[in-house]
Amino acid sequence: MKTAKLFPTIFVAAMLCAAGVSAQTNPAGIPSQYVQNTETIFQTKGKKMRLYVAPDPLYSPSAINAESRWRWEDGTAWTGSGAALKDWSNENWVEITPTANMNIHVKERFGAMGCESSDATTKNVVAVDAPTYTSIVVDNSSSEWLVSGSTYTKCQNTVDASVSVKLDGLSENGLTDDALKLYGLTYTVEYQTADNAGVWSSSVVVSNVANDVLQSFPLSINVAMKTNSGGAVVPTRYKIKFIENTLQSKISRVSDKRAFIADGGTDLSAVTYSTFTAPGAELEINLYPVPTTGPIYHIPNNF
Repeated sequence: MKTAKLFPTIFVAAMLCAAGVSAQTNPAGIPSQYVQNTETIFQTKGKKMRLYVAPDPLYSPSAINAESRWRWEDGTAWTGSGAALKDWSNENWVEITPTANMNIHVKERFGAMGCESSDATTKNVVAVDAPTYTSIVVDNSSSEWLVSGSTYTKCQNTVDASVSVKLDGLSENGLTDDALKLYGLTYTVEYQTADNAGVWSSSVVVSNVANDVLQSFPLSINVAMKTNSGGAVVPTRYKIKFIENTLQSKISRVSDKRAFIADGGTDLSAVTYSTFTAPGAELEINLYPVPTTGPIYHIPNNF
């Protein structure tokens, strides 16, 4: 399962990073952004993409031969006569916009006699639902937090601290949440400190993570305790705000890149990444120094 979830990462790394090598080694008629891959393709539903098939090198050694033809089908097996995704043409590519899983088959023909390859080449495309989640919570598996709704409280005397934030109900076509699945989600972090009288200071913004930064979930967020001028830890409160409708996933970003390239785009910095509907959330993290119990006082026994 974990290996399957890495497919989109491997695909885009190869597709986008190996372009220089591919430009020298690609068969005729295949753009440099595309490389040969054997894994299943994961594509977000409704996002278009192109597939290219390598032509026979005998007939098309340096360019697509004018006598070469290809037919693309979607189904359990090659038919040669059923509905075609793209009927016989001199183009060695097909453009698809998956809304359900697809089993792509393609064959090549050549010349007036229509000499046809004996076997079709196939490729599986999994149409992936847009990423969704139910809620954002702190991972309390160790039961070290006192939880009240979305407020989490813990006592400690150390400065270093972090919270493990997870997405409850994370789903993307049945692929589950783990450290190998990366998501983009906009959030801000701010903190306050309290004095001896329990008065909280004004909020200080720590960070604002943008959508183009892919985050790993469970997400580790630093909530280090603050110290006073004497170096002693003081009560520290963090507010972590996740912005609604800013969810992205690795697969959705790869899908956006494929759609961009299918439209003829070459400058990947110009890709517009889709964001998906997701609930916002605000988590409050309270850290209190552990109190030290003092000695007992009494009137001494003076006999």
